[in-house]
Amino acid sequence: ILNGPTALALSYDDVVAPTVVYKTAKKVVHVKKSEEKNFFMKCDRFVRKTAHFVEYLVLALAVYELLISYNLKIGYCILISATYCLLYAITDEVHQLFVDGRSGNVKDVVIDFFGSLTGLLLRFAIFRLNKLRKMKIKQI
Repeated sequence: ILNGPTALALSYDDVVAPTVVYKTAKKVVHVKKSEEKNFFMKCDRFVRKTAHFVEYLVLALAVYELLISYNLKIGYCILISATYCLLYAITDEVHQLFVDGRSGNVKDVVIDFFGSLTGLLLRFAIFRLNKLRKMKIKQI
């Protein structure tokens, strides 16, 4: 059991999620004892990068839905949402430059931005499919 500041610094994302992925992946892929630490680090990295991707996907959808509620054109909503997410990702990485033990990384900005673009692309695809479905219903 951890005591003191170290215990407070650990969260669900730091311990549970990478461990679950690690244990599951370890059952699927045979890993030698000597390579376990490296394998765990790869699982941890995968979980963190995927989490960032999904977080920015959700952020883009939230900003898009907020903007669309003001009856703005869809193109403007997509452009503003994507720009907002990109700027937020950049400022997040710049902020990390000033935090001990962290470093800003351009790759993280790209992962975050692609997450937001994926969310907006999915939302636009759903919009188009609904529009096509409504057109077909009207034709019947």
